Amino acid sequence: MNKKILFLFSIIMLASCGYHFSGEGSLPDGIKKAEVGIFQNKTGFSRIGSCIRDEFISEFSRNNILACDGNAQGVIKGEILNMAVSNPVKSSSGGSYERRISIVLNISFEDLNGKVLFRRNNFSENYVFETGSNDSYSFGVPYNAMKELCFKVSRRIVTELLSDF
Repeated sequence: MNKKILFLFSIIMLASCGYHFSGEGSLPDGIKKAEVGIFQNKTGFSRIGSCIRDEFISEFSRNNILACDGNAQGVIKGEILNMAVSNPVKSSSGGSYERRISIVLNISFEDLNGKVLFRRNNFSENYVFETGSNDSYSFGVPYNAMKELCFKVSRRIVTELLSDF
């Protein structure tokens, strides 16, 4: 009987303390819903701005923080400073070639009055993808690799935004 009471008490205490996992908290400054602004693209990669924005919209929606019908209390926006794609390199397994796509950007989350509540300057992320030895993307990159990179960026930033403990 004592074990059951202790267990029940522990559950109640954890719930009352606002216990949650990283990335499952709330937005800064008590903001409940936010919109995704435009990401300025200062690179030569034409689709990266819309790709990043689309992935942030998906991530905000997944976390139930995406504003709809003009009810936003905050906005996330950014500036894509650099994106690079490495030359093909033989993978460590020896069977295929790999390339690395990397990105550097400034990201901020602001309330509707322009007060910056969260900022990450020179935030960087990369993604390694397989390619054939004859694949030559002189200035471009396969869209699926770019999409994976954008997904990694949005997931990391939103998790950090929601980690309020």
